[in-house]
Amino acid sequence: MCTNEMSKVPWVKIINLYHNLRKMIIRAEELGIKTDDFLQPVLEQRDAFDHFMRAKAVEIGLDEKEKKEKYIEQQYEKVIGHLYRAFFDAADWLGVTIKESILDIINPHSNECIKSVIPTYYTITKPRIIKISTEISDIRTRKDIGKSGNSLLDEVSQYYDIVNELLAFLDDVLSHNDALIEFSDKEQKEITEKDQKRNREKIINWIIAFLTGSIITIISLYLRSLWISN
Repeated sequence: MCTNEMSKVPWVKIINLYHNLRKMIIRAEELGIKTDDFLQPVLEQRDAFDHFMRAKAVEIGLDEKEKKEKYIEQQYEKVIGHLYRAFFDAADWLGVTIKESILDIINPHSNECIKSVIPTYYTITKPRIIKISTEISDIRTRKDIGKSGNSLLDEVSQYYDIVNELLAFLDDVLSHNDALIEFSDKEQKEITEKDQKRNREKIINWIIAFLTGSIITIISLYLRSLWISN
């Protein structure tokens, strides 16, 4: 393929899409997401690679096609299409997983615990996550593989930044996980001690009431016996 033909290949789109997609998949693996659960982006990458190889085969003369330049251009556009869909699938899945992971950490704990250990959770983190959900919905509504190069890459970059922001929130929550557990354990211990104290007080009060009643009964019987004897 000559230099002029090479310049027509949308390498900027392809490389940027692939790099952003790769970063998403690597972070998903770091979070312990299994490939089996993250299958669609992998399939899209496979299809992208298939179209890439078809284009290269024609470029280097291993395959012959009529309207060679048009065929190559179409194959690279399909590469972009598959990488674009793979990125969105990965970003969607990772975004949902991150939000679920945050809730899995937060939900077992009381509001008091969360406010004490992560003061910014209710004032910054949670409101921002709610707003991010709306922003993601807006991005998906605007999703269009037919967009021009800069517009498409700007959209991908925006979504990439949003997922990174969610990852930062997850990292923050994870960094406080031990403190949350410690605070909750302390809360539970205090609750248990209060329950035990209340139970002891109930038992003591019951014993006092029983003894008082018994004494009154004994005194009543004694006085009655004296009255009868007189």
